[in-house]
Amino acid sequence: MIALQQQDMTIYARIDRQVESKWYGLETRPLEFLLFDDPRLSGPLVEKDPTAATCFPVRIIAFEDANGNCRVAFRDLPAIIKEWGWQEAVTWPDLAPVISRALSD
Repeated sequence: MIALQQQDMTIYARIDRQVESKWYGLETRPLEFLLFDDPRLSGPLVEKDPTAATCFPVRIIAFEDANGNCRVAFRDLPAIIKEWGWQEAVTWPDLAPVISRALSD
């Protein structure tokens, strides 16, 4: 989380899905969501196209796989921006190296 904050990202929530599942009597493997954004970057996209809000805040998930290993998954924001045709609207930092560094620390 600190690595994202150093990139001026706002951390909105950290959600422990396993705890939430227990409320309903379900046993699940560990899985956590981290929701973050930089409204200065996403705001103009959402203003231009309100459906862009389906991509923000950005989510990273950390989960335990079937073998007990920790895995991390996220959608690459530069790829999403390209997919939606927003290249001219905003330059989003490539967070993949930041996330990789944070995971290796």
